[in-house]
Amino acid sequence: MATKESIELFMVTGKHNKTYVVELYPYGQGWNVDFAYGRIGSTLKHGTKTPNPLPYYTAKQVYDNLVQSKKAKGYTAGMHKVQGVIEKKQAATKQTVTVVQIEEPRGRKFRDAI
Repeated sequence: MATKESIELFMVTGKHNKTYVVELYPYGQGWNVDFAYGRIGSTLKHGTKTPNPLPYYTAKQVYDNLVQSKKAKGYTAGMHKVQGVIEKKQAATKQTVTVVQIEEPRGRKFRDAI
């Protein structure tokens, strides 16, 4: 029995923070393959690979080929697999700022970030 399938892929690298969603679902007498993509946390752009419903096995092949092409470009399945990469990326971009108080000759204090 054919069932609906969907997968959410992620690419989180030095300059990328993207997601790509692919869905295979029944529509009318056939099956459609739709996708959505964009930056993680933003509004995704939507599209379809099947303007007209296809037989299940044909649509499944379109779905599998699309998923494989995205994985070949560096996308990975499941957010849990890239969570560590996101945390490392966030840690690498944090900056340490040391605050020093310096007394002016007139007795006033001001703060300087070094």
